[in-house]
Amino acid sequence: TEQLIRDDYLIDALAIVELFTNLLLARVGMIEASGRCHESLLEPVCSVVWASPRIEAQIPELLEIRKGIRAHFGEQFEKDALRGNHVHSKLRDKLNVNVADLPCKVEDYMEVIADKYKLPF
Repeated sequence: TEQLIRDDYLIDALAIVELFTNLLLARVGMIEASGRCHESLLEPVCSVVWASPRIEAQIPELLEIRKGIRAHFGEQFEKDALRGNHVHSKLRDKLNVNVADLPCKVEDYMEVIADKYKLPF
């Protein structure tokens, strides 16, 4: 059950990263026009950079995106993003599953499943 929760969280995280990468693709002109990251793109850019080493196995192309962001905005920007600055809180929660919290989460999942199928729990 714990692996199910981890997989569920990973799927949620991948969906967030997909939204952010699509936004960055749509705003590539805005990104290229400036040497600084526009405030409206700070969270998506930092979130993609921060997530890249955590989900690199699932999306190896994120490494290339991260390299491009580092080349454009600088090494310090990348370091700040990797530290978690300006990272979307839900993405951080989904990719930082605390092992100590898993027993509670397992019970929550079991309750939802039991409720859905009208089973006692």
